[in-house]
Amino acid sequence: MGLEAEHANVADVSAPSQSPERVLLARSELQAVWAAVDFLSPSTARVFLLRVVEELSLAEIGRSAWDTSGQRQAQLFRALGSVRKQVKEQQWR
Repeated sequence: MGLEAEHANVADVSAPSQSPERVLLARSELQAVWAAVDFLSPSTARVFLLRVVEELSLAEIGRSAWDTSGQRQAQLFRALGSVRKQVKEQQWR
């Protein structure tokens, strides 16, 4: 099961003041992010989702995942870098 379907309603990209073009662009960018998250390892994706979607702090994530803050920070750094890289590459295709 892809994370895109699992988290399809995370961001409301259909704000009434948005033009149809902006809404379409925002949806496309959101789809690119979820597609990139699908390529992360399960543990890295979990940290990404806890931080970005659930908006938990690194300390809160640590209580649910690991013992040391350095591991959480490194995992989150890798997740963000990977997602950014894949989204950027997808925009140039």
